[in-house]
Amino acid sequence: MEGSVRKVGDDLRITTQLIDTRTGDHLWSETYDGKYTMAIFDFQSSVAKKVAASLNAVITPQEAKRIDLKPTSEVLAYDLCSRGNEMVRKWRFTHDSLYLRLALNLFSKAQITDPEYLDALAGKNMTYTEAGTYDSAMFYAKRIQEVDPENSMGPLGIGSIYLYSSKYDSAYKYYQEANNLAPNQPWTNLAIGQTIFFSGSDIIRALPYYQKAYDLGGDSEVEINTNIAYLYFQFGDYQKALKYLKNALFLRSECDIIIQYDNILSVQGRYAEAIQFLDSICGLNACEQKCDIEKFHIYTSTKEFNKAEKFYNKALKAGYKREGEKDLYIKNADENDLYIGYMYRETGRKKESLSILNEFIKRDKNDLSYNNSSLGRSIINLHLAAAYAILEDKKNTLLYLTEFEKSITVEEPFTISSFPGFDKMRDNPGFKAIVKRIEDKKASLRAKVKEMEQRKELSL
Repeated sequence: MEGSVRKVGDDLRITTQLIDTRTGDHLWSETYDGKYTMAIFDFQSSVAKKVAASLNAVITPQEAKRIDLKPTSEVLAYDLCSRGNEMVRKWRFTHDSLYLRLALNLFSKAQITDPEYLDALAGKNMTYTEAGTYDSAMFYAKRIQEVDPENSMGPLGIGSIYLYSSKYDSAYKYYQEANNLAPNQPWTNLAIGQTIFFSGSDIIRALPYYQKAYDLGGDSEVEINTNIAYLYFQFGDYQKALKYLKNALFLRSECDIIIQYDNILSVQGRYAEAIQFLDSICGLNACEQKCDIEKFHIYTSTKEFNKAEKFYNKALKAGYKREGEKDLYIKNADENDLYIGYMYRETGRKKESLSILNEFIKRDKNDLSYNNSSLGRSIINLHLAAAYAILEDKKNTLLYLTEFEKSITVEEPFTISSFPGFDKMRDNPGFKAIVKRIEDKKASLRAKVKEMEQRKELSL
């Protein structure tokens, strides 16, 4: 089932079509016209019922109740929440806190317009969760439960607070509660899958939830596509990872998705293709600074240091600052220091390299001392191993790689095989043994996923 919506003034046109996914044939299509006024909610319900009837689908009493429910008595509140949700999405791909402030302002205005509008309360819960202000986020999740105890957005919001604060058992409990209240919601299924993966890297148990999230409408959601790509990247199925990032780019050509796509080309050693991809898309999307940093990474990896430094300096002139970037799971997640430290060391600037890497190690060890996220600790251990490898400190390289191997082994943003800082360790027996075990683990996961596909348990 596919569809599109056009809006001109207050006039709305919804076009729907049914497609046979095996052949691509269009089996059925219909167009519905309506107005973007308070009648919008009646219009939505009417279209849902007409589409269901056209497909001979049976609507249960519970589903009919949800279809007929008017979420608010004010179309302005509905519009403000739609704009607020867009601001949160922009934040997720840019990490510019301005968008969170705009989102909070829009959701607050929606709440003033309709104080018990659940989407406004959920929007404020989501915004505060993204900002890491968990007490405020919890207040609005609880408020949703007070207004409507049977609505899944309450436990879903509480689950997200626990997921973001790495309390996975509690997150799983509330997500399951949300799923019981409203089965077949894509975001709830994605959240359950994420919780399973982040808590212990159980990719095989997590994948069916990602599958369900995708099947329930997630194919048109950017974040669901990028999350599926991220999961496949972790066990080395780069073809599938690129497929879902390509889907995401088709839906929304954000700079972060462009870099993620290019990074997967790079870790496979497809450097010329990676450069060509950046040249074809970056200028069209105002992503020059991030693309220049990505080119710096690529040329550092290929040891073309003159080109690497050229793009690094270009990014500096455009405003790039060498400092830790705040991340959900790590406080200071700027891996660029590793590339800079490596480039300086390889081009004879050992003093500058030592200064950058020592500061990087100090910062990451500090993060490691209080980080209780399995994902965050995995990334930090990999970063520390890489830093010590550049410094040719074999003992500490192996120490942190061993710790990395014990965790959920998330290779982000580079892989051990692709990062040039590990090159002088590649003949070390201990290093080779760790890398082989990690690669064997990935190969085993790929084989299990293949078996799931053959049994028709998975079709991503």
